[in-house]
Amino acid sequence: MDKRLSKEEMDALLNPSTAENAGRRSSDSAPPTVYDFSRPDRVSKGMLQAMQLLHEKFATNLSASLSGYLRAVTEIGLRSVDQTTYGDFLDALPAATYFCAISMHPLKRTAAIQLDLELAFAFTDRLTGGSGGAASEVSNRNITDIEKLIVEDVIGVVVTTLEETWHPVNDVRFKLVASETRPQLLQITRSTDTVIIIALDLKVEQLQRAMQLCIPYNALEPIKDKLEGDHTAEDESQRAEPKKVFARLLFVPVELEAELPPTKILLRDLLDISAGDVVTLASKIGESIDVKVGGIPSFQAQLVKSDGQRAVRLLCRTENVNRSR
Repeated sequence: MDKRLSKEEMDALLNPSTAENAGRRSSDSAPPTVYDFSRPDRVSKGMLQAMQLLHEKFATNLSASLSGYLRAVTEIGLRSVDQTTYGDFLDALPAATYFCAISMHPLKRTAAIQLDLELAFAFTDRLTGGSGGAASEVSNRNITDIEKLIVEDVIGVVVTTLEETWHPVNDVRFKLVASETRPQLLQITRSTDTVIIIALDLKVEQLQRAMQLCIPYNALEPIKDKLEGDHTAEDESQRAEPKKVFARLLFVPVELEAELPPTKILLRDLLDISAGDVVTLASKIGESIDVKVGGIPSFQAQLVKSDGQRAVRLLCRTENVNRSR
């Protein structure tokens, strides 16, 4: 009976060593690794680094803005920038917290800001004349409508500062659209979507609590190149900044002063001195004198005449004279 060989059988007959090595590789290979295809690993390191640099600047700007608004010393530091799923982010939040949604025009996506309730109550206490200290038994009561309005005003400062910080990268306009104390009631994106979490440590007077900014990754995809490219542009601008400062300094006027050596005069001659009298100085034409720049001795010069006027000819820098001595 005629039997046709398969491709694998033909390869085994023609290259027996290859078949043997393939069998050895399959038997000696490591066991399969469990991989979770739902895990959020879509955000590149370059994107995370760009978001970190951007929100370090945001933390600095927000510290100044809230200090002026609350009339209290406010310190804000960036704790971390990480990626996770929106569902995992919600699961990690306390059951009761201040949670608000902010629109991102023209990106057509919604981000979120989360505040600890103690921080929200401290804001309302501070803005209504209190000391802004930690509220007692926060978990035993809900935030009132009036308190929510006051906190929304603070969030307005946060949103404005966020918009100003993002403006050099992309003209994104942020706006508060809704707020809740139960985060599950505000679904800004699907639970399986990847989100970037910017965690901040916020300290007002003696109270220190957390604030988090949640941005869906699909909102950043249209401006991904701008964000990652902005990191390079910022590094280049930082390197060029000293040169720009020095170029501006070149046009700053400074005072150049040629100082003649002091001379002595008798007291009786000083009492008889009057307008029109000539006082002979100790220095002569051709002698060395000091030239000061901004009140600091900088040059050794020679006293000369030029077109009928007194002038100085620079000989060397004062530091060179000091070194030679």
